[in-house]
Amino acid sequence: MNVKATDVSPVQALSEPSLAPAGEPAPPALEARYADLARVVEGYARDGNVQRLRALPQGSAVRGGYSDELGRGFLVFEVREAGQVIRGLVMIPGGSEHVQLAAGPDLERSIAVALFRRPLSIRVDGTVAGGSGP
Repeated sequence: MNVKATDVSPVQALSEPSLAPAGEPAPPALEARYADLARVVEGYARDGNVQRLRALPQGSAVRGGYSDELGRGFLVFEVREAGQVIRGLVMIPGGSEHVQLAAGPDLERSIAVALFRRPLSIRVDGTVAGGSGP
């Protein structure tokens, strides 16, 4: 299924490596790639059908983990284009809320607050800190 395991917390999964604030909105192509991944991962979170993960786009970097603090599993993924990054985390099971955050100095705290609301997903927008990544 091309989903690797991670042993980091959901907060770390979304905040590391660190991101700088994005100065502009994500380009449409990046938004579309994020939406494609989110649709598949959120579908899996809603119904638990692992076969959905076969529909992940080729080359997707999706990691799965478990949070003892929240008592839930999660999947985390990201898409990049010209230094801009969108990271997503989907709780399993999750609620119905979609939370969108921006990279910045209080990101870890914002993620922690959002997690305790038990959303379906959390999205973080930013840029590769210190340069223009791959």
